Amino acid sequence: MFKRRLFFSTFVTIHLVFVFLQIHKHTEFIHESYRKQKNEKLYAKLLTEKDTLIHKIHTLQNKELIKQYAQTQLHMTALNLKQIKKVSDAESY
Repeated sequence: MFKRRLFFSTFVTIHLVFVFLQIHKHTEFIHESYRKQKNEKLYAKLLTEKDTLIHKIHTLQNKELIKQYAQTQLHMTALNLKQIKKVSDAESY
């Protein structure tokens, strides 16, 4: 009788532990799924931001836009080669 009772209580205890472990596993799976979705959203946002920045870099490297900025904002003018004078230092000879 004692062995039967011991077996039954051990059997029930082991099954209850397995049930709780299964619940814990399912809860962890849900948490990891949530983290995965959050990371996927962040990844998509970062890819969009990366594409925007790459487009901005290419726009800023456009020579015509650089020339236009120099002329309008910095009030620079284009020079001809005839306008450039060579300056030499007499002490260097």
